[in-house]
Amino acid sequence: MRKALNEQIGEFHNQVVTSSYQKVIYKEGRDIVEENEISYTDAVKNLEQARLAFRELNRKLRLASFETLTDFQDE
Repeated sequence: MRKALNEQIGEFHNQVVTSSYQKVIYKEGRDIVEENEISYTDAVKNLEQARLAFRELNRKLRLASFETLTDFQDE
């Protein structure tokens, strides 16, 4: 889960970067503006939610590592 969430954060970061600007093609007196697939504010919101989920997961994993005990068998 942690690895998948970390990869998702990378994807959301790329969405933020690509949605932060618009591509404009200049052609003989008319400009063609290509709209982004996702708005910048939505991309930032998705990234922030993924980062918060990642932090929460890390906190829960850390807490579980302190609460879990393992008994090893003596040889």
